Amino acid sequence: MTRMTLMKDKQTLALRAQDLEFSFPGGGGAGKKVVDGISLTLAVHEMAALIGPNGSGKSTLVRLLSGYLKPDSGAVWLFGQKLSQMPRKAAARLLTVMPQNIQFEAPFTVEEIVKMGSFARPEGLDRNTTKILLQRLDLWELRKKAVTELSGGETRRVALAQALAQKPSVLLLDEPAANLDIRYQYELMELIEELHQETGLTALVVLHDLNLAAAYASRIIMLDEGQVAADGTPQDVLTPQNLADHFGVEAAITL
Repeated sequence: MTRMTLMKDKQTLALRAQDLEFSFPGGGGAGKKVVDGISLTLAVHEMAALIGPNGSGKSTLVRLLSGYLKPDSGAVWLFGQKLSQMPRKAAARLLTVMPQNIQFEAPFTVEEIVKMGSFARPEGLDRNTTKILLQRLDLWELRKKAVTELSGGETRRVALAQALAQKPSVLLLDEPAANLDIRYQYELMELIEELHQETGLTALVVLHDLNLAAAYASRIIMLDEGQVAADGTPQDVLTPQNLADHFGVEAAITL
């Protein structure tokens, strides 16, 4: 696969969040903080996993980092630029999100859906790049098929291709392997890891499966109750104590 994009910025940080706080509106006053004072950074070409128990704030944090949600306080910087002050299309050319819930309701073809992903780039997606992308994600033979007729694994690959069509430098993936059989979970994560290496992407991947996080991420960020509970290598984060304290389980670790 040809190199789709690689930031040539001299800065080492692709994404930086400082003191993010966010609450969904609650009845009778301020709602509970879903994200509570989170600060983190992602270096250029880093691939990190974001884990945590249900309700820990993972998806909300992804929406804040992408600019989809506006924080109650704190800020996000994308390659040194304050995200809230960037034009939408300028930010979209640098950062793309693959959402957790993927629904293609209109019967567009796979090729049409993938091309729609390049909306923020005036030049769009040329025929050769489209072919390379579809071939790389094993979608070329499906390019004329309606997305409404695809299997779950195929739909996930189309969503990933659509995200990559923007030629982003930062990719946020919210549970990309959700609802897939274990074989397809590992196949999709293998593909994401390969693309990360080939294209220079900076990637933050929300994962429910701790085994996937340990297998594919060199860094794991653990959330609990809207805060960073641990941040480091899989060996540092996936400890029996952390799993007991934040997931409520006793586990034997064999990293």
